[in-house]
Amino acid sequence: MGFINKRAEWWWRMREALDPAHGVAIALPPDTKLRADLCAPRWRLSARGIQIEAKEEIIARIGRSPDRGDAATYALCDEIVVQRAWGAASPAMAETQYDPYEW
Repeated sequence: MGFINKRAEWWWRMREALDPAHGVAIALPPDTKLRADLCAPRWRLSARGIQIEAKEEIIARIGRSPDRGDAATYALCDEIVVQRAWGAASPAMAETQYDPYEW
């Protein structure tokens, strides 16, 4: 499956990282708003790939901006960029073939 944009890919990578079945060692602070933000986005499979709900739609649905979830997701994305450039650090990340020139 592909992604319709990088935002969809980043949120999907966060979803995978938080799934214990993937074995990624990720630690988040005990913050209920962060947890809610990470659970808020809905997704669907379109002909072009996985699409994540627009931020404006999330705001309209939950009544606030999911900024904490965005920050955590983009921080994870930053880690993925580093791993793509310098090699995978965790076994779960090593399973995925990254192209450092994709970005």
